[in-house]
Amino acid sequence: MDLPGIGAAPHLEATDAAGSRITIATAGLTAQIAAEAGGRLARLSRCRRSGQSVDIVVPMTSGLVPLGWPKAGAYPLVPYANRIAQARLSFLGRVHDVAPHPDAHPHSLHGHTHLEPWVGTRTGENQADLSITCKRSKAWPWAFEAKQRFAVQEDRLVVTLSLRNLDREPMPAGLGWHPYFLTGGPAEVTFTADTWWPYAADFLPLGHSQPLANDLHPPIVLGNEGLTAYLGHWSGEAKLERDDGVRITVTADGIFDHLVLHRPAGAAYCCLEPVSHVANGFNLAADGVDGVGLHVLESGDELAGSVTVTLSEV
Repeated sequence: MDLPGIGAAPHLEATDAAGSRITIATAGLTAQIAAEAGGRLARLSRCRRSGQSVDIVVPMTSGLVPLGWPKAGAYPLVPYANRIAQARLSFLGRVHDVAPHPDAHPHSLHGHTHLEPWVGTRTGENQADLSITCKRSKAWPWAFEAKQRFAVQEDRLVVTLSLRNLDREPMPAGLGWHPYFLTGGPAEVTFTADTWWPYAADFLPLGHSQPLANDLHPPIVLGNEGLTAYLGHWSGEAKLERDDGVRITVTADGIFDHLVLHRPAGAAYCCLEPVSHVANGFNLAADGVDGVGLHVLESGDELAGSVTVTLSEV
């Protein structure tokens, strides 16, 4: 995916506790992007019919802290999503060590690019491009390049992600997007999925997927209780209806065949995460488990897809 303009000096605007940001907007929708803070969408707000401005994601009001980064905004999951068990990755008959994540030790989590600075530039009033190039490291034993494009279009935000293998060897690859949708009160989630992956207390799948459990059949009303579900064979559309009448519709390209629904107990947010593979999917694939969403990139190959957030009022 060729994203023009990447590599130019960043077009940075508003500055606050979270640092410089790129702002893109339409008449009714404003997005702020913190390129240097892990390539995050730091804020997304919509102007309602009444003229009131409301936040769609939890606003990011602080900078990155490696041992407790903010549960706010939305960040890219590159070069993989969710956990790798014991931070050890089996691929093509070899075992590779990757760095454990501070929020999931001893496992790794969500790749490492959401903790690294990206290069960003605004390429129009309603579009911004970000990129990052990573050499082989303790975090990931292959070299790669990743890109993000943010575009606002009237009532929607489109985020396009890509991952290219810059290494001389093939590598496993994954993509995902991790939003913290603001939910100040009860919310209702609807989606279509065929399977789910039972998991242990450390959020690692136990093995094969199963038909959707009875308590996961939508609509699901999210209250103060917690809920985490790894959903497979997802249709590519999910809806979140907040108690203030805002409806958030998430749609995703086919490479995002899995959806993570995550709402911690008592949290004021809900995560609807389109991802290309299930948690620990690379190791599950090495063990012969089907349907995990493993993608392999040969040298120079690319994985890409888009996620769209459309906003409306109930």
